[in-house]
Amino acid sequence: MFSWPLVPIETCVNARLQERRALNGVRRGLARATRGLRSKEELFEALAAHTPVGLFISNAEGKAVYVNQRWCDLTGLTPEEAMGDGWSAALHPEDAARVGPEWEQAAAAGRDSVVEYRFVRPDGTVSWIEGYAAALHDEDGLVIGWVGTCLDFTARKEAEERFRRTFDDAPVGMAFVSPEGRWLQANPALCRMLGYTEDKLTRLTVADVTHPDDVSSSIDRIRSHLSGEIDTVQTEKRYVRADGEIVWVALTSTLTRDAEGQPLHFVAQMEDVTDRVLAQRALEEAEERFRRAFDDAPIGMALAGLDGRWLQVNETLCQITGYSEAELLERTFMDITHPDDLDVHGPMLGNVVDGGSRAVRFEKRYIRRDGRTVWVNISTSLVHDADGQPLHFVSQIEDVTERRRAERRLKELADHDSLTGLLNRRRFDEELQLTLLRLRRHGGRAALLLLDLDEFKLVNDTHGHKCGDEVLGAVARALRSRLRATDVVARLGGDEFAAIVLEVDADAAQLVASDVVATVVAKPAVWRGTEIRVTASVGVVLLDRVMVEDQDDVLVAADRALYEAKAAGRNRISLG
Repeated sequence: MFSWPLVPIETCVNARLQERRALNGVRRGLARATRGLRSKEELFEALAAHTPVGLFISNAEGKAVYVNQRWCDLTGLTPEEAMGDGWSAALHPEDAARVGPEWEQAAAAGRDSVVEYRFVRPDGTVSWIEGYAAALHDEDGLVIGWVGTCLDFTARKEAEERFRRTFDDAPVGMAFVSPEGRWLQANPALCRMLGYTEDKLTRLTVADVTHPDDVSSSIDRIRSHLSGEIDTVQTEKRYVRADGEIVWVALTSTLTRDAEGQPLHFVAQMEDVTDRVLAQRALEEAEERFRRAFDDAPIGMALAGLDGRWLQVNETLCQITGYSEAELLERTFMDITHPDDLDVHGPMLGNVVDGGSRAVRFEKRYIRRDGRTVWVNISTSLVHDADGQPLHFVSQIEDVTERRRAERRLKELADHDSLTGLLNRRRFDEELQLTLLRLRRHGGRAALLLLDLDEFKLVNDTHGHKCGDEVLGAVARALRSRLRATDVVARLGGDEFAAIVLEVDADAAQLVASDVVATVVAKPAVWRGTEIRVTASVGVVLLDRVMVEDQDDVLVAADRALYEAKAAGRNRISLG
């Protein structure tokens, strides 16, 4: 209790005070001091004049009898204006009705009073005041007046108000949490985030709204906080909303301690990062799917830089090329491309980079690490960054060596005679037509040789058809050995063969035909250890710009020449 039993009221009251009767009892009680009175008066005046706290003294009814200069500064009133009930003019209208009853209740109970209220100065400025009033008692214990202090805590109040507004209006969740993990206070953003009202949330603990899988780690963090191992925590965790939905938050938590270092509460800030976390997880899942599709693909997969350097390769591509991953990453795709195919992909990839096409597909050859050649089918597209700039190529690379081999085999079967390996009748007709077209356009000479074995039916009848097949094979080999690689040789069917000999005149054509007949005889077939010799007749037709009007006429002319050779005694040639 703050009391002034020895302070002379006469020195404190202004001559203009109208409440002198109320002060008489105070005078009588204080007049008993006989020694040191003046020094105490001076001390009080000095303290009142220099203290940063507003001082006031009132009678028992609360009417002011003294105010110091600091009090005047806080209210904007002069001492004269404050006397009696004048001081109430400085009270904020919203506080006036509250302050009086609170003082009256304190007076009736005979206790000190601490009240927060506002002073409004004449210029409109406001000061927040923490007012402390202590009763003055006479020798009989009766309240004869009040002495009080007015402490300006406007700055603190404004700071509290700024904090309150920051807390309440923050776009992220904010909360105070007790050391036991109970919600003490939560702002509207956090309540919206978790789907609870503040009243309901403060009945719960942090663990109550934490995802079950995150409760243990949350408890561990609280313990580490309290033990002093960590000061601030930054983490991501899950809360379960009131409606059961999961919300991911980025949590920052700091422990506040009192002057003795004892924990007071946690200050927590929570930002809803659900969308980011889900997007990140979706990205990670997509990357994982890509990784699995890339690494486990049954075909080669690769990322390659714009300069052709391998950036990433899968195991299948390593198997196709025979190189390890590390070896490939030290090379470019040009390094392992067959020299004859280096010009295959360049223009195509350049077209993709330039935006001419989204993707390209082509086939080319790689040279494996062991030197063997492998055919690959490549599908390549270009990956761009967020700004549309090209980053790298992504390629699917399939080993098509067997397919190419099969296609080549099928083509051979379509174009070649299966028994002798020579061109068949269909393909020979195409070659003959091409030859005639060239002669018509560019001139030149060529000869068509139509060859038929003599008495071949006798071979089949005597030795069987397998022997006949051996004979046909021997004839095919004989023709290949005598004719040039640029000449066209075919089996037209049965025991009939044909050849197109290029760049020959009549004499040269007859010489070639004679050599063919001689070679057939000189290189017989061997059947079961026995040489089977046959002879052949050849019809020759010269081809030039004049003799190429009709392909059928050419064949008819050659067939007529062959007939003449056989009619002349076989094993002969005839020029048509």
